[in-house]
Amino acid sequence: MTNAAAAAARGSGFEQMRGAWLDRLRGHAQICATLDDPWGTAAYAVEIAAAVQGDTVASWLAALGAGSARAWPLRACGLEVAGHFTRIAIGLARWASERRAGEAAEARAEVVASVAQLLARDTEIDLTRPRYRWRLPWTGAGLAAFHALLAPIFAEVPAATPVVPDAASELARADAVLAAWRARLQRAPEPVDFVARVGSAADLAAELTACRARVHETCDALLARDRAWPEPLRVAHAATLRAAADQAASTVALDLACEHAAACFQIEACWLRALIGTVGAPLRAALIASYEPGAAAAASLVAARAHASALAGAPDPFALPWFGELVATALAPHASGSLDGLGSHTGEGGIELLGPWRTWTGVAAAHGDLADHRAARALTATDAAADRSRARIRLWDREVDLADALRLRAAPTRPRGPGEEAPGGPARTM
Repeated sequence: MTNAAAAAARGSGFEQMRGAWLDRLRGHAQICATLDDPWGTAAYAVEIAAAVQGDTVASWLAALGAGSARAWPLRACGLEVAGHFTRIAIGLARWASERRAGEAAEARAEVVASVAQLLARDTEIDLTRPRYRWRLPWTGAGLAAFHALLAPIFAEVPAATPVVPDAASELARADAVLAAWRARLQRAPEPVDFVARVGSAADLAAELTACRARVHETCDALLARDRAWPEPLRVAHAATLRAAADQAASTVALDLACEHAAACFQIEACWLRALIGTVGAPLRAALIASYEPGAAAAASLVAARAHASALAGAPDPFALPWFGELVATALAPHASGSLDGLGSHTGEGGIELLGPWRTWTGVAAAHGDLADHRAARALTATDAAADRSRARIRLWDREVDLADALRLRAAPTRPRGPGEEAPGGPARTM
């Protein structure tokens, strides 16, 4: 990444301010490229081209606004690609598990709609590409089963020919713009209206302290939520954010560290919901079947077990100790009482189980029956053995047994962000 602020250090306060902004934009472009978001990378390349325009503060701010407007369609496309694939990754478990006619039709329609929107933006949905693979926990036969379920839907969606930017080319274009700006800086006179100032060392230190305090507040809010719905992945994210705030040497470095962490957390959140939604599908179906008699609800339980076995090799979720812990610490405490403010938050899974769980416990209480996680375990018990060939999951570049999912959630090995270095070597991207 270029250090535009350093290149401008001998210039005016205006160019120093511009240099810091260019450093920020270039860092964000690198984050998008690292996380395989070519649309976001292209959007930042557009903003970089705009940010070198203008030789007064007023004209520069106008150029920034125009560049942001031009970049938005590209940025929105990247966000939509991520969003639609997340809905597919999460919604597939419901569609594959449901045998109640209305529910099954609705679930399939939602998956089909997301596939159509995705194919309108990306030329090929290749599950080996990082932007898709990183959002799925499945490996080997489980990943193949995921693809096989989607293949018929992909075949029925009309073909489109979207143009996908090339991230490497966009970064090269941005770097060429920055190089031209640096060359111009060496021969340009002072800007006409020199009104911007970078600030004294004390000013900059105070600004960094204030930014750190805001990040600490975000971390405190994450941990407060964790007391209502425990999730190791969120705790790890909060620790990463806090460390970034404490170690950052400048507000630009802090901004980039937080942006990288937030982008990684969004990917991990999809991964987690796909994992728990699939593994927990038999419990959801069993809870519904317990209070909704009929052949369709019973068939949904069979289908849910088959789906969980196909992707994860786990027909009985309670065979996994970490799933039992989720039920005991997140679901069971909310079996009754107010749900105000509880809705699903980023970086947690299992919320789709809460409605059926509360209905089941309410019906059981009305009949004087026991309804806790031990009773729930009896609902999902099956003689089917776990398929060890499918019981491997992966997050980022680390793969473990499904039973060890807590290891991945407690310490995700994220790709490094701008400026982060490996011990004894330069920063890497994945």
